[in-house]
Amino acid sequence: MITKITALVILFFIFLIAGCSTAPQSPQITGEYFHIYSPAQDIFPGPDSENLTAGQTYDTWVPNDHGFAKAPDGIWHCFGITHPTTEKTEIHEAEWQMFHISSPAKSFADSTTRQWNEHKKILTPADRPNEIKNAHAPTIVKKDNLYYMFYGPVDIRYATSTDLINWTPKATAFTQKQGGTRDPSITKIKDTYYMVYISDDSLYIRTSTDLLNWSRQPTKIFTMPRKGAPESPTLIYKDNWYYLAWCIWDDTQGPYDHRTFIYASQTPYNFSNAKLVAQLNAHAPEFIKDENGNWFISSAQYPKTGINIAPLKWK
Repeated sequence: MITKITALVILFFIFLIAGCSTAPQSPQITGEYFHIYSPAQDIFPGPDSENLTAGQTYDTWVPNDHGFAKAPDGIWHCFGITHPTTEKTEIHEAEWQMFHISSPAKSFADSTTRQWNEHKKILTPADRPNEIKNAHAPTIVKKDNLYYMFYGPVDIRYATSTDLINWTPKATAFTQKQGGTRDPSITKIKDTYYMVYISDDSLYIRTSTDLLNWSRQPTKIFTMPRKGAPESPTLIYKDNWYYLAWCIWDDTQGPYDHRTFIYASQTPYNFSNAKLVAQLNAHAPEFIKDENGNWFISSAQYPKTGINIAPLKWK
């Protein structure tokens, strides 16, 4: 027979477990970064910029914001902003095309210990004659056997592909006249797509159910509490909590600052008073949940030039 004291103890542990299950978690990098990609020398597709010449081969290219997607054959692909660099070039000069790499393995975990294959650069200005030259921070989502790649800046635009190889620029998803738009990232939660992005020094969110029609009015979800600007935001939904990750630029650690902050909230529409649950070493990070439910984090330009991936645990 269960006594009153035993029953109270059981209830206490039930409430304790329930309380723990509803608390936000903290993402932690649990292993060393593995360097999967450094750009090879390549011909700059142009047009000419102030310090770069179309048709000339450059030895050093710099990758930055990027996104991952899994192809129909099970191979993982990664796309991201890139440009040549020399002693004369500016930090973001001629970021007009994207690198494209693919995994040598069908398991993402196996992909994190091997060098990825480099493909021809995509969405050059010549491929997008009706757009501005810049094409920044791609985020890729699959819907109805079609891949959508959204990118900035100034306007949020998108291109589509059936195979992650050939891309067709389509249209402008939306424009935000004041402050512009940059660094979009899309997360699907149930039947809704949530896009977080930066305008001026604040983070905004818009929603869509079809990837074509986005909420007309954005919601401001976070404003910098300190000097500097947020970069490369990502929204993650896990166990009934929303996590907002972003890295900072405040001109103290160079253009590829690897301080990433993660905040937890019970709503995707307000992180102003959210709890800071982690600070990780990663620049322009992507958070990847693989086919087996394991988590990984990527980082551009840290700890090595190029793209790096490390295992991640939620604790």
